[in-house]
Amino acid sequence: MKKKPVAVFWTAVWLPAALAALWVCGKTGETPGNTAAPQAVEAALPAQDPRQTPGTHRTETLCDGLAIDADLPVQEDPVPAYQADYFRISVADAVFLLAGGSRIETQEPHHYDPNGFTLGLENGAQIFHANGILTYCSETEDRDREIAELLSSYGEMHREEEVHALSFLSPDEAVEKASALIGGLDVIGEPVLDTMIGLSGTEILAWQNERMADESYSQWADMGKTTVLEDLTSADDAYYISFYFTYQDLPVFDQDREPGISFASDNFLTNSMKANVLITPRGVRYFRVENALSAQGDRTEAQRVISVQEALEKLCEKQENTVTFGTQLITRVWLEYIPIRAQNAVEGVGPFVLKPYWCFGMVDAESDGGRIVNADRIDAVTGEDLAYEY
Repeated sequence: MKKKPVAVFWTAVWLPAALAALWVCGKTGETPGNTAAPQAVEAALPAQDPRQTPGTHRTETLCDGLAIDADLPVQEDPVPAYQADYFRISVADAVFLLAGGSRIETQEPHHYDPNGFTLGLENGAQIFHANGILTYCSETEDRDREIAELLSSYGEMHREEEVHALSFLSPDEAVEKASALIGGLDVIGEPVLDTMIGLSGTEILAWQNERMADESYSQWADMGKTTVLEDLTSADDAYYISFYFTYQDLPVFDQDREPGISFASDNFLTNSMKANVLITPRGVRYFRVENALSAQGDRTEAQRVISVQEALEKLCEKQENTVTFGTQLITRVWLEYIPIRAQNAVEGVGPFVLKPYWCFGMVDAESDGGRIVNADRIDAVTGEDLAYEY
């Protein structure tokens, strides 16, 4: 099993939606790539790439229907494309990594991924693996799910709070523990800390009791669709941690942090590469990596990246042939990798090519500018618009 160093960075952005990952264990019908892209995303986009030289701020009308008020980064180094496919892991490696080599009681193949499997362990825990997904759920799955959801909702309502340090593990130690698991997988990229929430068992119980005052939440509890927790103690203290990924210092497309790719979606890996981990004094209770890729074959030769100005000219060329109403205002510009399905890809699966794109986050110029709802993406090597490239 491949071991590699893990880069971990703290971010001040709270993204509870990223924590609300699809929580499924032991479901052979699980299919990557079937989650609808969000229609609007708060302006919590990828941070400045450390390889990009900060450029000037530009505020002007570019062409009819398009204006800009954003910093323009400069990419000085050539950037290669990479061949990739969904990552794979063997049964033995998955059990060793996530369950310390526990004995397997049941094993079922996945219905379409020949390398996929669902495992039932002797302690009641489950492990699921199929295209790009690896999930571990403890024997108390329903209870753990409720704790994770409570932590996520608490973070949403208390965004300004610092992470609560818990007695069994410091926040830094918890991040290191979670990162070590991801580092044990043969996946491309480096996990970057997105969101972290920590609460003691007493605080979790108090928060659920407070939420019971919400009629919609209490109704779910009355219908048995919410696990009502009782008598939580320090043994139930928990951190819930979410990561996104970068590759070669560039962010990888992340639908939870930027507008999605809604057109010709079969040509792209439209869901995010991400990981979520729940840690308590009893260890890792939930672990999930999804839409993760492994490098395959050789990378292409690094090529010159067109300038932001050249990419903006491409956008204006498109504007000339587009009927628009009102003006779109570019407020963020960044460079990222987007996984594109290779020409020999199996429909709905892989392999992929990670290609660099200039991305332009936009708002309606008549709005307050705080919510990026659209993004245009220009191939950073060829200058082709992603909307028409495939």
